[in-house]
Amino acid sequence: MTQDQTNMIEQADIRELKMIDGSSIIAEILAEDGDNILLYDPMQIILEHSTAMFIPWFTTMADRYVQVNKSKTVANATCTFDVKHMYLQAIVRNKVKKVMEQSQDDMDFYDDIETPEVVH
Repeated sequence: MTQDQTNMIEQADIRELKMIDGSSIIAEILAEDGDNILLYDPMQIILEHSTAMFIPWFTTMADRYVQVNKSKTVANATCTFDVKHMYLQAIVRNKVKKVMEQSQDDMDFYDDIETPEVVH
C-alpha cells in the first residue's frame, strides 16, 4: 500500500453507527447537519464466528448516499485503520461484483440476438 493510500484511509471519516434497532452500520460520514447524517455506501456489520462481515445495508439502492436521522442512532465511533481498510475493500468488491453482473446481463442480451453472417 502506498503512503498516499494510507493517508487517504487514515483521513476518511469512517464510523460505526449503532442503530436503535440494535444493528451496526459502517459508512463514510460525508456531512452532519442538525438532525441528519449523510452516509456514503453504508454497510451492515454482521458478526459470524467472531469475524466481521460487511453486507450492503440497502441492497437495491440506486444512489450510494443515504441520509439518516440522528434520532435513529444510539452512538457512533470512528473506526480503526484496519476496519476502515476492510470496509473500503468491501465497497470495491461489491462494485466489481455489480459491474460483472451487469456485464454478464449485457452479454446475455447479445447472445439472444441472431447476427447475420457477413462475408467481406
